[in-house]
Amino acid sequence: MLAKILKLKQEQQFDAALFEINAAGKKLLRLDIEMLADFDEENLIRTFHPAKNLDAMSCLITAELLLAKVELEPYRNKKKDDLRKKALRLFLEAVTTLETLLTDGVMEKIFRLEKQLENSVLSEGTLRAQFRLREYRADYGDAENYLFRWANFGSLEALQEGVKFYWRLHRVSDTQLLSGGLPREELDDGLADLRRLFE
Repeated sequence: MLAKILKLKQEQQFDAALFEINAAGKKLLRLDIEMLADFDEENLIRTFHPAKNLDAMSCLITAELLLAKVELEPYRNKKKDDLRKKALRLFLEAVTTLETLLTDGVMEKIFRLEKQLENSVLSEGTLRAQFRLREYRADYGDAENYLFRWANFGSLEALQEGVKFYWRLHRVSDTQLLSGGLPREELDDGLADLRRLFE
């Protein structure tokens, strides 16, 4: 289905490609992509959280369809960034829920979206998911950066997760910490800085 959308895009049949995106959403997700695109980020995520279990595959499919929509619609930049933020959050939620989805292709899309959104304000949920993904990938320096961006929302969850993060890192070898971009000497300072944010 995505191949058909890409082919139509290459042939500059944009209306037909948008029609296919909507048809794919209805067929694969039983949901209207136009409607999902209008949801705010939190309601969009809740749509894929039946009984507290995230439907990671539906998140991934929706993220792909939203990205295809961004490339086809003549939206203004603000609307495109809004759709990019939603796609990023969906990709992040999918891969932090079901690590088998964490492929090079998905990571490439996440990195590309992060680059496109680097000057945008990201949601607390997105920053939390970025933090978790970076820790999972042993990118400890980046994880710490996302943790602090998340903590700037004043979230007590960020403080709690941050304390656990530094505690976990104390059990990681010096070599792993260095290769992850966060030397052991910085762990206690990082924890102290995090706690100061909540004083």
